[in-house]
Amino acid sequence: MIREDIRKSHKFASLSPDSQRLFLLMLPHYNSYGKMEGQPDFIKGKCVPLIKDMTINKIIKCLKEISKKTNVKWFKNDTLYYIHCLNWNDHQELRSDRLGNDTLPDYSRTTPGQVRLEVKLSKDKLSK
Repeated sequence: MIREDIRKSHKFASLSPDSQRLFLLMLPHYNSYGKMEGQPDFIKGKCVPLIKDMTINKIIKCLKEISKKTNVKWFKNDTLYYIHCLNWNDHQELRSDRLGNDTLPDYSRTTPGQVRLEVKLSKDKLSK
């Protein structure tokens, strides 16, 4: 269900009309965790199969824009693409006992395969 608070979303309003259309047509296809497969041909076949002007190239362009401007992130994990709505729980009221298993990867702001290392130094070590 689309909540009415989308009408007040500056991020959604900043999207092009094609990206807004794709954004809305993807909503019913997310899993309980706000995720779905993100291969452009999957999106075409699953979300917009009968919309002729929504080509694979246009889908790619829209997914890039959506990912850049909203909390819906299109990302590559190994060799496959996925979509993750980072604030899904803020917009859905789902019972935790009915969610099922989460089998798709999470969006990460770090490059896959890289480990982020943080070093904390005490004040006396900084002066040396």
